[in-house]
Amino acid sequence: MEKIRSLELLRCIAALLVVMFHTQTIFAASVGHVPFYGIFAAGNRGVDLFFVLSGFIIAYIHHGDLGYPKALPRYLFKRIGRIYPAVLMMTALALVMYGLGFGGAHKAAKLSPDAIVASFLLLAQHGPPLVNVTWTLTYEMFFYAVFALAIINRRLGLIALLMWQLATIVVTLGGFDLGFKGYYLRSIGLEFSVGLACAWWLRRAPGRLSALGWWVVTASGLASFAAGMALDDSISWSGIPCALGAGALIVSLVRLEQRGQIAVPAVLVMVGGASYSIYLVQYSMITLMAAILVRFHVHSTDLLCLACAATGVIGGIFFDRMFDRPVQRVLRRLRRETSVQRHHHMTVVADPIVRSASMGVLRG
Repeated sequence: MEKIRSLELLRCIAALLVVMFHTQTIFAASVGHVPFYGIFAAGNRGVDLFFVLSGFIIAYIHHGDLGYPKALPRYLFKRIGRIYPAVLMMTALALVMYGLGFGGAHKAAKLSPDAIVASFLLLAQHGPPLVNVTWTLTYEMFFYAVFALAIINRRLGLIALLMWQLATIVVTLGGFDLGFKGYYLRSIGLEFSVGLACAWWLRRAPGRLSALGWWVVTASGLASFAAGMALDDSISWSGIPCALGAGALIVSLVRLEQRGQIAVPAVLVMVGGASYSIYLVQYSMITLMAAILVRFHVHSTDLLCLACAATGVIGGIFFDRMFDRPVQRVLRRLRRETSVQRHHHMTVVADPIVRSASMGVLRG
């Protein structure tokens, strides 16, 4: 898929919201200072934006694979290859650090064998994973698995998706506490479907609104998302306006970009492109910076907290450039080579002249 710069903008916003949320919570817990007047208390809603974006991107990229089982290996290779390398690296680093005693008894509690396995494989677990933020990726992988069913069999996948979403709605509206058994039935899982709906609508709807109309949709989406953040402490369903607002922003900004109405600055595209690495790295970086400040009795100020947040972002970009992008280039090259080899093999098998020639060479 050709890069849609407006989606990178939204990824950038989602990552920065999460970074500022973690900066606020980490400093409030470690030094008792709540930076930025507490305005990022709902910055964790950036995760809602990430989930809606994920549902949209998967459906937009792989819509042609639905009901086509031969596309499954390519789909799995791309999705697993995109998620796991960075997770494995960060989880291995966390395992080494906690194993050496950094983080104290609280972090040592994460070192049970089942917690280690679950952290590496992104499986559901009772406590936080070795890398705290990777809890969201357990839902990501579950969504990928459901979508994989739709690639194997379109009807089967749609039924599985509907059953998952309906069960989640029932549990959420009914207020049922299923504990660990209901891990994948948390309301946040509904946000993938918002993204799926946006992708379906963009591919099928003619988009007859004027540019002004799409700007109105953008403003409405922004207002809805902001309202969800403002109501985060007041209502249990604040994720709904955030998810719906995210969907409106995706649809309207993509349409506006297609019309040439917006131009996203390169720096925001760059940060958005590194958002996955930023998300994985920033919590550890900010925690480390806060620990250093506490160790040397440095007085915490908002400016210092902002510098620590920037360190988390820069650390994520560095990780993206030095590790994740090189790994992704290698994986893309492997995928292309495998595709060429498979195509060559199919040509040999399908063409009787080529097959006969090949057999002659083998016999000779």
